[in-house]
Amino acid sequence: MPIIGQDRTDWSGLTKAVRSVGGTEWIIIEQEEYPNGMGQLEAVAASMRGLQAVLAKLPAQ
Repeated sequence: MPIIGQDRTDWSGLTKAVRSVGGTEWIIIEQEEYPNGMGQLEAVAASMRGLQAVLAKLPAQ
């Protein structure tokens, strides 16, 4: 499932790593697959909601 939060990726761990080691300031969502008949904007919106949920659980920078 290519939607953030609905896949098997450890987004919390990945986000912590890129912030601390990589110094990442921006996270850009690029959606290339649209599962379950979702349209392009619908899939990006679902991934954005998933990413926002991950970020909400992390300590503030």
